[in-house]
Amino acid sequence: MRWLPLGVMSPGVNVSRKAKRVTRSVLRYVALGDSLTEGLGDRGFEIDRDGCGWADRLATLFARSAAETGGIVEFANLAIRSRTSVSIFGEQVDRALGMQPDLVTIMAGANDLWRPGARLDVVEELVRSAVERFQRVGTRVVLANTINPVHHWAFRPGIARSLRLSALLNRLAREYGLQLLDVHGSVSLRRQRFWADDMVHFGERGHIHVANRAAKLLGIPYQLTVPSFDSPPRDFQTPGELCRWLWNHVVPFTSRVLRRVTAGDGVAAKHDDYVVARADRWPSRRVSSTIERKTAETPRRSPVDELVARA
Repeated sequence: MRWLPLGVMSPGVNVSRKAKRVTRSVLRYVALGDSLTEGLGDRGFEIDRDGCGWADRLATLFARSAAETGGIVEFANLAIRSRTSVSIFGEQVDRALGMQPDLVTIMAGANDLWRPGARLDVVEELVRSAVERFQRVGTRVVLANTINPVHHWAFRPGIARSLRLSALLNRLAREYGLQLLDVHGSVSLRRQRFWADDMVHFGERGHIHVANRAAKLLGIPYQLTVPSFDSPPRDFQTPGELCRWLWNHVVPFTSRVLRRVTAGDGVAAKHDDYVVARADRWPSRRVSSTIERKTAETPRRSPVDELVARA
């Protein structure tokens, strides 16, 4: 188990500046990816990126589980919008390795779906290199496959490529013994209600869904609660909404493509160093877990302690 000297500190404060002589069990979690992991589309993202997105929400669930045994979770989110697999499995992996995490989640490939020049053999080589580097230093890797863009008719041309890329990632996860976060196979994400107004990023429902899916995969005995929404969910656009979508999102995107710029140009990772994840950042509830049922007659150990012990 990894231990780090820590004192009592405010949530979200960089731990390296507040170290004291009290020891607690610590899980170090780093999220890698593009805008889906950065958190675009989540509630409040445009005001403050901190805490938004499925990975940040997963860190909240980790933190709540860790609190049961007096542990804490150090979290970094290196994801940046518009990044392709080359960037994520390259520079983001390089940065993450220097941070010595216990756990990394990698969600990449969404931006490769719309680039005709993206080659699966190159992606495979990058994934293999990244996974092997993490495994050599004992970091646990959770690999996500790609989204299945069936929720909007305009994205249907990317369906076949997403299937091929997800099949590749699924195969590599099996080969390396990784846990797979299956977003491609999610039935919920086929419905527009789980997507933001731009139809490109998860909406709040989508981020909650993916975070809960990841928590279940990792045996965390907490799930985020779904808040009340102002309007009932719909899985289609009205003619007016379609016109606004084209003007507000498709036209700006086309303009960036013609100017050969991306939405991620000049954007830095929101957490390029560890912060302490807040257990109270989002409402959650305790649920039964397979881990708890299997260990009901043994001293309780949180899933966070289990992850750290394996590192």
